[in-house]
Amino acid sequence: MTRFNAQESTITKELVSVMRNMKATRIGGEGRMTQDEIPFNDWSKNRINFGMKHCTSRHKRYTKDKRVTWISPRLPYWFIKKYLCEEEGAINQLELDGVLFEIYNRVIPDTEEFYVHFGDFQKEQ
Repeated sequence: MTRFNAQESTITKELVSVMRNMKATRIGGEGRMTQDEIPFNDWSKNRINFGMKHCTSRHKRYTKDKRVTWISPRLPYWFIKKYLCEEEGAINQLELDGVLFEIYNRVIPDTEEFYVHFGDFQKEQ
């Protein structure tokens, strides 16, 4: 488990707070988009039901999912692991690595980029 100093912890909390409270951003430009709702596996559904999952990282932008309140620009996986692990619903970085390994059947490199979707995924589930 990564240990944060007090300054990093404060910065992380502020970053997450800002991201969660921003209005939905429908980013133009490059990147694949889809109009479908974000699909979740059983692990994610469980974390959503317990109120533990507030964001999800995807290669595509789900711009029409009404549960999504904000979509980040593409972020490298190392950043997601370090700063958004708990918001993703994982207890620690190792658990997040394991969940993504099950989804993609490969180890995710730290440089791989994802759009992070924030929202209330308990709605209409």
